[in-house]
Amino acid sequence: MPKCSVITAIYNSSKFLDKCLLALSCQTEKDFELIISDDGSDEDISDLLEKYNKFFKYQIKYVKQQRNGIRKTLALNKGVLQATSDYLLFIDPDCLAEPTWVETHLLEREKNRYLIGRRVSFREKYMKYINDDFIKSAKFCKLNFFNIWQASIGNIKHFEKMLKFNNKLIRYIIHFKKSTYIVGCNFSCWRADFEKINGYNNEMAGLGGEDVELHIRFQKN
Repeated sequence: MPKCSVITAIYNSSKFLDKCLLALSCQTEKDFELIISDDGSDEDISDLLEKYNKFFKYQIKYVKQQRNGIRKTLALNKGVLQATSDYLLFIDPDCLAEPTWVETHLLEREKNRYLIGRRVSFREKYMKYINDDFIKSAKFCKLNFFNIWQASIGNIKHFEKMLKFNNKLIRYIIHFKKSTYIVGCNFSCWRADFEKINGYNNEMAGLGGEDVELHIRFQKN
């Protein structure tokens, strides 16, 4: 059994998914399964799956539903049904996971807790630098002169979220009274807890609100 299951919901996402899969293939923690749940894309990603399967310890799982409007919540729940691990990580297909992303979520997990992550946003002018070598070298998530300069000219938003602190007291001080809600592109939880609250709300169509609604039900439990 893999240590965790990484789940992403896609819709015509091949432009970004290629880079997302490359970043996931460079993780320091290799013992995880990857599940891609397709919300009825027009695209065929079989070539992409074949390209990356050899880089993962487990065969990439792919499940697809018929298009019926935006049903991301349903797609994510179907992805969870494919999971064989007792711990779940969620990421969006247009996100690049830093090399220690899976490792950090596993190290920080606790019983009866879910973990909330955040993201750094890259502007379009920054995207031209993100090629395969840039991702493999993890330059996109390093506190280097290039990224500091790019942030100063507005090409990186929320640059401060690149800062990481292992000390929990420092973390608590920094985040004290700050809003801590689930962002669907970077959070993790125990599968048992996810199932206890019946996962995402299948009745929520479209985009927006599904993560906050899930967060509220987590807190109530």
